[in-house]
Amino acid sequence: MKNTLLFTLFLAGIAMVSCNKAPGEGGFATIRGKIYIYKVNGTFTDTLEEYYGFEERVYLVYGSADSTYDADFRTSFDGSFEFNYLTPGQYTIFGYSECAGCGGPGHLEYVDTTVTITDKKETIDVGNIYLIKK
Repeated sequence: MKNTLLFTLFLAGIAMVSCNKAPGEGGFATIRGKIYIYKVNGTFTDTLEEYYGFEERVYLVYGSADSTYDADFRTSFDGSFEFNYLTPGQYTIFGYSECAGCGGPGHLEYVDTTVTITDKKETIDVGNIYLIKK
């Protein structure tokens, strides 16, 4: 009897722990937004044109930011991106932008925003992420 009770409590504990999913895929939430591009001249002093970026790569990191990304997406013709089937938790969304003060031509910096999904069916719109291109 005592062993059965301990075994039942053990299984209940495992079930409770396994219900807390870490951020990532397997849920019903969505993060979406758009990439907006400022095309500049070679010295970064003038904006030549502005547009929503198509075929731009957007990256998603599950949980706290670390050195690698967990998912990526190429934007649509209107600059939009969407990461679907996410579980509640914290996420960082980022893209790469040209950088004037990063040591010369061709250097990039990441531009990011962090959001927290609190509801399992939530949709978060991060709006525009602004990137600079030469």
